[in-house]
Amino acid sequence: MPSFSRTFVSLLIIHSLLDCFAGIWPIYKTIVDIPLAAAGFVVTSATLIAFVLQPLFGLWADHGYSRVCVLIGTFMTFPMMLLGPLSGHWDSHGNAIGYLAMFAIVFCAKFGQALYHPAGATIAGNETTSRHSTYLSIFVAFGWIGYGSSQILFSYSYHWTQSHTEWLLIPGGMILLFAA
Repeated sequence: MPSFSRTFVSLLIIHSLLDCFAGIWPIYKTIVDIPLAAAGFVVTSATLIAFVLQPLFGLWADHGYSRVCVLIGTFMTFPMMLLGPLSGHWDSHGNAIGYLAMFAIVFCAKFGQALYHPAGATIAGNETTSRHSTYLSIFVAFGWIGYGSSQILFSYSYHWTQSHTEWLLIPGGMILLFAA
């Protein structure tokens, strides 16, 4: 397989992983019955803070740190799989500590997405000398495939493992190592 093909396939796989792991908040807040206003505040504040930094991450990628942005950005979504075990200790943490922990986890994932996407999209669009839009649209599609599968993957894992979603870190880590 040519080098550009290996790079592009790796990029597609970890884009799916990134958006799959980062996309579990809607189902998680429903499973554990977080009040809608609190859930909205957690995700909105985390998203706004993280994505305002995205132009800075684009600059880093432009200065030769694309690979680092892609790999670290993907890795930063992994803490989302710790939300399952957190839900089993909700009462013992109390609301303020529990919400702070959820915010930190969601912020980490949103920060990872903001770090990943400028570099990932640039690499995907520049993989060949022609058909930039085709490659970029395939890249976007794989992100949505990951996001679309996040709800069923997380809810199934949450119920099947009695909230031990951290088990999903094993295949996620293997995929990230393969892509690296």
